[in-house]
Amino acid sequence: MLSKTLCSFILSFLVVSVLTPLFGKIAVKLGIFDRPDDPSLKIHRKPIPYLGGASIFVALILSTYLFGDAAYPFLAAMTLIFLLGLIDDI
Repeated sequence: MLSKTLCSFILSFLVVSVLTPLFGKIAVKLGIFDRPDDPSLKIHRKPIPYLGGASIFVALILSTYLFGDAAYPFLAAMTLIFLLGLIDDI
């Protein structure tokens, strides 16, 4: 049987692989981009959609909830950090 760590990794990989393109399309529809207004501060030249971190957040929450051991304080901290980052991006 697969270990909990390997199962968590596989689940996270699959969730991120599916959700990242989906969240990218949502960001494009909503116009949520990181625009390189000041070239000295950005390494990219074209606008890049935000919300890629949301797919990582969902994968972490899901795998921690399913395979973690009583990690509710960790889940709460991850949620707070994600929300602060999301507010900062938008």
